[in-house]
Formats: sequence, C-alpha cells, structure tokens
Amino acid sequence: MIVEDEAPVRRTIRRVLERLGYTVIEARHAAEALRLGAEREWRVDAVLTDLVMPEMSGQELVAQLRALQPGLPVLVMTGYTDKAIPEGVDAVLEKPFMAEVLARRLREVLEARRAR
Repeated sequence: MIVEDEAPVRRTIRRVLERLGYTVIEARHAAEALRLGAEREWRVDAVLTDLVMPEMSGQELVAQLRALQPGLPVLVMTGYTDKAIPEGVDAVLEKPFMAEVLARRLREVLEARRAR
C-alpha cells in the first residue's frame, strides 16, 4: 500500500512497483489508507507512507497500522530530514529516491519479515 498525498509521486511509485510485479493499493491520505486496509481485513504485505501529510501525520498512521497489524513492514519516505522518524519503522527513504533504491528497500523489509 502506498500512502502519499501528492498524486504525481503516488502514481510514479505505483508504476515502479507494478513493473516489479507488486500489486499496489493507493491511498491519498492516512484516513483513506486505514479505510482501505480495513476493507481488505489488513491483508497488506507492506506500507510505504509519506511522513508529512495533511490531517494525520505518517507518524500517527504508523502507530495505528502497528495496532491493527503488528509486524506489518512499514517504509517511511520523507523529504524532511529534520522530522522525527516514528518508532518501529522498518526503513526510511529520503526523497527524492531512485526506483532501484525503492525496490531494494522494499525487498529487504519483506525478506526480513519472512525471516522472523
């Protein structure tokens, strides 16, 4: 699942991930992510979320996600290096990032989850 309020960024990430063979769910903001996750009964393999979003921060979203699905791999992307990274985040992607970096980080967190 991608949670990103900027449509062009969200679409680009979706295209990259789909080319890599992933099934992608898009959410424009945290509340939509929580609703979509509930509809899927939280059968989500990983979440890639922006840290700074309107209405609910990525940090708040991560806390709610962890309550709903403990162990859910969460990757946080941010263009603000001065923001605190939420506890329990599996990886951080600093914007802008290359498609190869996204692919590697996602693969790493998914493999780490399988190894647990």
